[in-house]
Amino acid sequence: MSPRPDAPTRWARWRVRWGCSNPICRPPTPWPLRRSMVRGARRAPELREVGAALSQTTAAIGEVSRTTATAQVQAEEARLLVVGSVEKVRALTETVDAVGEDTERVTRIAGTIAKIATQTNILAINAAIEAARAGEHGRGLSVVAEEVRALAANTETLAQEIADVVLMAGRRTREGAGVAAAVGESMDLLEALVSESARLAGAIAVAMEEQQATVGSLDERMVTLTRIGQASATAAEELTITMIDLSRMASEARAAAENLARSNG
Repeated sequence: MSPRPDAPTRWARWRVRWGCSNPICRPPTPWPLRRSMVRGARRAPELREVGAALSQTTAAIGEVSRTTATAQVQAEEARLLVVGSVEKVRALTETVDAVGEDTERVTRIAGTIAKIATQTNILAINAAIEAARAGEHGRGLSVVAEEVRALAANTETLAQEIADVVLMAGRRTREGAGVAAAVGESMDLLEALVSESARLAGAIAVAMEEQQATVGSLDERMVTLTRIGQASATAAEELTITMIDLSRMASEARAAAENLARSNG
């Protein structure tokens, strides 16, 4: 069996049969098929818009995930610095000057954590905006973004509080070695905070990767739906041509039957 000609070739044959020389000449499309084609044409832009929104959401998730991973690395570095500071504070009796330097370093670390928290908060807001644009598909991302914003706000507040505590403890150490215990407690608190921040950052990074995979899968499905819609439109055109051919054949058969009846009469 020879392969079925494509739609443009069949349109050309139809124009030859019906004596239509205009290249844009097409047979009338039956109303049910025309309605289906119109619906498909209306849905195509919507599918493209949703696909674009999903792509933007995927990009926003990737940016938040990368920033969270960076925050996790810096939090681990800060934790290691704090551990070293704790050891030095415990030896404050012999190294009061070293404690002053360590408190300044911890203050800078707290400032770095606060800056990271601010950047994470901004990225979380952007992710929430993209999630809102994605509609129903972005609901999970919206929840994650809200959790990121809450974590960033808490981290920034706690980092500032710890920085204040460390500064105050540093002043006390210069007054005497008897306040070493207070500095040690502050360092322990900062170490616990940084460790918890690193753990939460890791969990958020994993959640972001899972959400990115989910949105990416939805994006692929939207592409598939768009292709199906285009294929349906092509099939509708081919079906229209076939129906026109069948109608023509029926008309020719009816005319032949009428001629035969008149000749026999």
